[in-house]
Amino acid sequence: MKVGFVVLGLGITLVLGCRSTTFDEAQQLGGQSVAADVLNRGEDVYKRYCSRCHGSRGNGRTTAMRAEHPPLDLTLGVYKFSSVPAGQLPVDADFENTLATGLGNGRVMPSFKHIPAADRTAVIQYLKTLSSRWRDEEPGRPISVTPDPWGGRREKAVRRGADVYHLKAKCWTCHPAYVDATTLKARLKSAGDASEIRAAVEKPERVQSVFGPMTPPDFRTDELLGGTQPARLFTTISAGISGTAMPTWAHTLSAADRWSLAYYVHGLVTGGAVPSDLGTSEPR
Repeated sequence: MKVGFVVLGLGITLVLGCRSTTFDEAQQLGGQSVAADVLNRGEDVYKRYCSRCHGSRGNGRTTAMRAEHPPLDLTLGVYKFSSVPAGQLPVDADFENTLATGLGNGRVMPSFKHIPAADRTAVIQYLKTLSSRWRDEEPGRPISVTPDPWGGRREKAVRRGADVYHLKAKCWTCHPAYVDATTLKARLKSAGDASEIRAAVEKPERVQSVFGPMTPPDFRTDELLGGTQPARLFTTISAGISGTAMPTWAHTLSAADRWSLAYYVHGLVTGGAVPSDLGTSEPR
């Protein structure tokens, strides 16, 4: 009889799978109480879909860490792509967006839109248990996507974006410049700007980040993991990228300039026509 019960129990285990029971009480995460059953469900989902790359402890120490784009170390509590100012904890909608759309057009991290919404919600809460930041801090306030002020005037937006990129935001301090160094120096000088132009300004500059040394993308050739549509670029430009040198431009650039910058970068990414001169646009 005992053998029968053992066989029956084994059969149930094989059918239902091993359920997590790590949490026996609710946890305070990001200023909210999350029920134990949600966290246990989230742990099961994480083990099934996420641990292969991010590791059982979330530190990313798996074979995937040797990839060109290694998995995020979730224990740091630093998430690159979100709608909140860089350095702050993201809101749940940011996690949901990443899970639903993936990163790098699904080539780096696939979309998990196919799994039940309740599973996505649960794993989002479980991810918070992997970093101590969620026990001490609350999420930041999202930066809203303002209406596009350029109203289909793409050419004007791109031209303004070229000026913002090179003369106002000086994105070439990390990313490449997309005008020749002589033109860039002349325009800065005419504006009374004595900024030094780095020697290899036509190439990205390797920089330090929370995740280790990294090379910012060349928008002509490199894949943008956070998305390439103008609205998504607007969010990334506005919020910045946590853990990296990419700042929160919402504090220093107008919404119109951020939109123009998004159009300019989109033009670079898609191989569209972009200006090779500077200083001929006016702010919106």
